[in-house]
Amino acid sequence: MLIPRYWAKAEQSATAPGGRHFQLRSWGVSPTSRAEAQTDALERLAAWVRRIEGGQSPEHRYAYGRSVLREELLQEILGPAAESIAIVTRNRYGCRVLNATRVLFLDVDLPAQKKSGGLLSFFRAKPTPQAEQTLDRIRQALASVPGASFRLYRTAAGYRVLGTDRLYGPAEPATVALMKAADTDPAFITLCRVQDCFRARLEPKPWRIGLSALAAPFPYRSLEEEASVNAWVVRFEAAAAAAATCQFLESHGPNRVHAEVTPVLALHDHATRCASGLPLA
Repeated sequence: MLIPRYWAKAEQSATAPGGRHFQLRSWGVSPTSRAEAQTDALERLAAWVRRIEGGQSPEHRYAYGRSVLREELLQEILGPAAESIAIVTRNRYGCRVLNATRVLFLDVDLPAQKKSGGLLSFFRAKPTPQAEQTLDRIRQALASVPGASFRLYRTAAGYRVLGTDRLYGPAEPATVALMKAADTDPAFITLCRVQDCFRARLEPKPWRIGLSALAAPFPYRSLEEEASVNAWVVRFEAAAAAAATCQFLESHGPNRVHAEVTPVLALHDHATRCASGLPLA
């Protein structure tokens, strides 16, 4: 997974040929040590300085799905050989996200629908014809994988699928074909492929439960900023307790569960409150 354990920053000023000055900050990453992350930060910064001093555009951000996600690592699930099979991170707007190396997740969004108060009660909401059509298409896509087992969930914006009886590679042609057949968001497909993992949001989006998004990006620049984030998380978790992230709908296939999927499935279903009957957010 392209989600680093260690971060470090480096700062330097640079001057473009026309005399314009830039104060630069670059973040470096590493899977093994903070020292290696610092070296990476210095190398990134040096390349950025050369770009500016050479008269090129100072723009250094990558297109969506191509840069390292700046997310704090919160929890890790290890496999039988002590290898990392899934980690939980906090995304840029504050939600916990499950990142799984080989456990298939796919999300299918419906066109934006107006929801009272930002919440959707699945059991009270009457399915629209468009939602029914989308659900039928997902079911057909799942049925196209012979003998496979899946769990299907409703989300506030559409549907989610979790593959339970086998392992999948995010970039494998069969995986991508399944995602496309189910009409998965192309940006989600790209992100899974580039980050080399599947992603599933575990908590409601803040604005759906009356809160603003987390304002400070990770890594935090100071202890004061980190304390502010921690205070936001306390408020967020209190508000999120009244909503579910997804609602379990049905199983497809023989209902088998692979050993590596078992802990990921348990974490997902517990964290999302998928059997609670709470309104979706």
